[in-house]
Amino acid sequence: MYLHQQQISREYLKCILRRQNPLLLPAGRIGHVKYGEYLVNMASCMTCHSKENKGEIIKGTEYGGGREFVLPWELCAQTNITTHGTGIAAYSRELFIQRFKGYLDTAYHSPKLGPTDFNTIMPWTMYAAMKPSDLAAIYAFLKTVTLLIIKWKNSHRANRNRARIKR
Repeated sequence: MYLHQQQISREYLKCILRRQNPLLLPAGRIGHVKYGEYLVNMASCMTCHSKENKGEIIKGTEYGGGREFVLPWELCAQTNITTHGTGIAAYSRELFIQRFKGYLDTAYHSPKLGPTDFNTIMPWTMYAAMKPSDLAAIYAFLKTVTLLIIKWKNSHRANRNRARIKR
């Protein structure tokens, strides 16, 4: 089965258009981490990478993953992007940037996924065109985020090896 960009985009837009109070970019020079926070907020990362209940983010799960998207063929849970061991703790800045830049190739097509393969609705191709310095700022901010709730369980099918927050 293939993840079709049109289906992903529809789910993604439903997710980010629901809320997020954009931070205003402060006038003048701002720090790398603060700029990363601004970009993360503008991209609405918290909306998809946090557990929610009835449209509201569950306090303490910010960026911790586990938000479930019901797709026609499976349940897809988003990943943890905090410094917790199940998140991006082992990512170097270069690896984080490369994870995005790997989707820059216009010939890229989503691979066929098996029932236990990792699946995501992350619009990688949309963010791949960001400047490396912007991605580095996002990485710098995410490295400051600590997950407050760390009760984990194995996730559903394709995300089996990814951690998710218990309900």
